[in-house]
Amino acid sequence: MALRRALIGIVCGLWLALLAVTAAAEPRIALVIANQGYTQPGAKLTNTHRDGDLVKAALEKVGFKVWVVRDTASEGVLLKAIGDHVQRLAQAGPDAVGFLYYTGHGAADGANGSNYLIPTEAPVTHAAHLPLMAVRLDKITETLARFGKINFVVFDACRNVPLQRTDKDLTFKGWVPVKESSGLLIAYATEPGNVAIDESIYARALAEELIKPQPEASSAFRAVTNRVLRETTNRQEPQI
Repeated sequence: MALRRALIGIVCGLWLALLAVTAAAEPRIALVIANQGYTQPGAKLTNTHRDGDLVKAALEKVGFKVWVVRDTASEGVLLKAIGDHVQRLAQAGPDAVGFLYYTGHGAADGANGSNYLIPTEAPVTHAAHLPLMAVRLDKITETLARFGKINFVVFDACRNVPLQRTDKDLTFKGWVPVKESSGLLIAYATEPGNVAIDESIYARALAEELIKPQPEASSAFRAVTNRVLRETTNRQEPQI
C-alpha cells in the first residue's frame, strides 16, 4: 500500500507539473474513445459522446493534440484505434506524454478476473464472452507502458452492463483492481465492484479539474473524487 501511494504521488506530481505549463516542449498525445451506440439489448448509452467532447476540450486546453474515435464496433476496430495511438506515441519519442480516455461500457469477467473494454456491436451477453469479444484493459496498459515518458489511462466505463454471470459472480459488478506499472497511471470512474452513474458526473469533474492550477501533486484526482462523491451522495467514488 505504501508503494502504491508513493507511485501515485510521483505520477500525479508529474502530471500536475505537465499540466501547469501548456506550452511545454514534450509532445502530448491523447486518444478519446467514446462508445455510445451499443446494439445489445439494454446496453445503449446516452451521454458518452458528450463525455468525450468534454474531456477532449480540456486536454486541448492543456496542450494535448487529441484524436477522437466514436463507437468502435468490434474488437478489431477498437484495437486499431489504440494501436494508432501507440504508434503516435512511439513516433513522438521517449519524452512523449500519453493520455487515453475511454468512455463506454467496460466490465470484468469475474471478481478475480480481468477488465475489458466492450465494442459497440460485439454480441456480449454473458461475462464468459468478454475474453472472446472484448479488449483486455491490461493488454492496453502493458503496451502503453513501453512508450513515452508517462501515460495516463482513464477508464470511465464502470457502468451497469447487462451481462449474465456464473453463480459465484452473480452479484459482482464493475471492475477489478490492477497492478501498478512504472510511468503509468490508471484512473477509474468508481471503486472496484461498483458501477458509475451514467450522467456525465465523472467526465464533467475530470474535464474541469484538468485545466485548474493545482497546489499539490494529487489535487486533481482528489478534487475529482470529492466532487463525484458529493454530487452522487457517496454512491460513486472514483479510484486511482
